[in-house]
Amino acid sequence: MPRGRQLGVYESDGGTDYKTQVDSDRFGETGFSWAAPAGALPQMPRGFVPRHVVGIDTAGFRGTAVVPHLTSTLWTGVATVFNIEGSDGTTYVCTVTGKFGEKPSLP
Repeated sequence: MPRGRQLGVYESDGGTDYKTQVDSDRFGETGFSWAAPAGALPQMPRGFVPRHVVGIDTAGFRGTAVVPHLTSTLWTGVATVFNIEGSDGTTYVCTVTGKFGEKPSLP
């Protein structure tokens, strides 16, 4: 998997697209549907908490991942697993145990 971060597009529940930093390996996982921004987008607002999933792997390690779209298969439930990468480069498969909706930033 590629290392590092790159800009991705997060679509809020209200339909506004934001640019945000995403782990590069997330772009290859079909359950997320991350895309690189095609034009100028606003940065995700400070204090904004994006929708995300949590999961657990077979060894009991907990992982979390931001889900960029309401139609992403991890959010709709079509996909039930996602990968996390350990500091040693090993890939761990997490089974989704919960989904958390976004929380907009306070004015």
